[in-house]
Amino acid sequence: MRLAAVGSIALALVVGASALDARPQQPAREFRARVDLLTLEATVLDTDGKPAGDLRPDDFTVTVGGQPRKVLLAEFHGASAETTTAGADAAGRLAPANAVAPDGRIVVFVVDRDSLVPGNELAMLETAATVLDGLGPADAVGLVGVPVGGIDITRQHARVRAALPMMTGTRPRQEMYRDRNITWDEALEYENRNPRVMAEVVARECYAIPTDPGGLTNRCPDDLVLQARELLHTGRAHVQTITSVLDALADRLAPLRGPKHVVLMSGGLPFGLDLLPRFEEFSKKAAEAQMVLYAVHLDQPDSDVASRRAIASAFGGRDMTQGLTTMTGLTGGAFFSAVGRATGVFDRIKTEIHNYYVLGVESLPDDGSGALREVSIKVGRSGLHVRTRSRVATASVARRVAAGADPLKVLLDQPVNIGDVPLTVAAYSTRGTDADTLRVLVALDVGVDASRLPVDWGFVVLNEGNVVATGRQRLELGAAIGTVTTSAKLVPGRYRLRVAARDAAGGAGVADVPLTVGLRVAGDLQMSDLIVGVAEADRLQPRFHIAKGEPLSALIEVLSGDPERLQKA
Repeated sequence: MRLAAVGSIALALVVGASALDARPQQPAREFRARVDLLTLEATVLDTDGKPAGDLRPDDFTVTVGGQPRKVLLAEFHGASAETTTAGADAAGRLAPANAVAPDGRIVVFVVDRDSLVPGNELAMLETAATVLDGLGPADAVGLVGVPVGGIDITRQHARVRAALPMMTGTRPRQEMYRDRNITWDEALEYENRNPRVMAEVVARECYAIPTDPGGLTNRCPDDLVLQARELLHTGRAHVQTITSVLDALADRLAPLRGPKHVVLMSGGLPFGLDLLPRFEEFSKKAAEAQMVLYAVHLDQPDSDVASRRAIASAFGGRDMTQGLTTMTGLTGGAFFSAVGRATGVFDRIKTEIHNYYVLGVESLPDDGSGALREVSIKVGRSGLHVRTRSRVATASVARRVAAGADPLKVLLDQPVNIGDVPLTVAAYSTRGTDADTLRVLVALDVGVDASRLPVDWGFVVLNEGNVVATGRQRLELGAAIGTVTTSAKLVPGRYRLRVAARDAAGGAGVADVPLTVGLRVAGDLQMSDLIVGVAEADRLQPRFHIAKGEPLSALIEVLSGDPERLQKA
């Protein structure tokens, strides 16, 4: 039972900060600081499928739009790479919350549920969840179910892991013509009125159906024409649905930073020359979003349960792989055929996602045009295979953001950290004045100097992906650089706190950290978080760094429903 806050006391402590360091200087990672670099990602594996993590810039040969580009940086991200995490450095100084290397990755699962036979997909979905095992707290994941279901991109991996097995197959049953089989390719020939193919299909499917004794004409040949027409109509609508979902996902990913991987699990997609423009349109959006596509085709039985005959479906099947292979071929992605649990398939996807190079190549003046250019990345060492996007949109992140969009809001939509502007962030739970909520004090240090003012910064508090609190401020020209604060009212619970800042030079910073809101319990007392800082104008200003010799203040609230007990505290 919550104690009524009928009485409270605040305890303050003031000491001399004789041994605390000033603000630490964080070394900038080189490829972030170089504005004249075009960044590309590439996975390099040997013949055994193991990553090669010891390559240098001069091992790579890169062409963009057929023109050679010098590789200035080759940074390997993987299990054997050296990484640093946010926290205290060797001197005990607090590092910025977004000083995390390697940068966060984004992995989105897309499940084409209408192409999957119910019951055949569960083992594959369980194995797909193992891709999350190699992800760290800086990585974000998402899930899209087609036609329904999903989780927006989040750092809360457990939500996606729990939702994946719920993406059960919803492939419609073939009620009409289930005793006759006509494949997608044969249906295309029917549309072209190919007499040879039509005669072969009639001979195969109608031979056992005699002419009606009453003299009526055998309807089987005419029914095959209708069946072919229905198959093409349904299959094309299915392609339209899937590519539209992927288009929307690419638009969502386009303004986001970091490597982006999309894993599409499907029972198959048809292909025809009339569908090629839809695939090409998606490949353009994929290049602009700088995403890599993996397509996993689940091999399922094509036979109808009642007749035990192989019956083609417009929603998928063993002959419906060409749409998936076309899609991955146009984007530079990878196609995999999966059976059962598909353990080997997802092991390969995990290896590629978790081991990659970020290449910094020289940029040319027209790279900001946003034009799509063909990309080729090769390595000089024999026995190595390189996978990368087949095309790249050379526009900057700013150009990929919709015209008129609020730059700070775009940053607050980022699910992964951005470290161009170092951010140090903390949150403190205090009692506040409302009975049902707590007052959460948000403190932020923005790692810029006065020459980069003004700075816009803001925060959002997320609960299961939903925004429950938000705020923004502006550090104006002439303001003193230091810790800035704001507050929000929240009910006790677990949240994500995302803070973003944008300076006058266009530099961006985003930090996403877990947030637990609640009071501390000590016996029959409740206490707020301990706030440490300095006294400014008769109020406590939280600080992350205290200069040597500067007076330090600390504040904690002690609460109880019993005033007598409070006096004895």
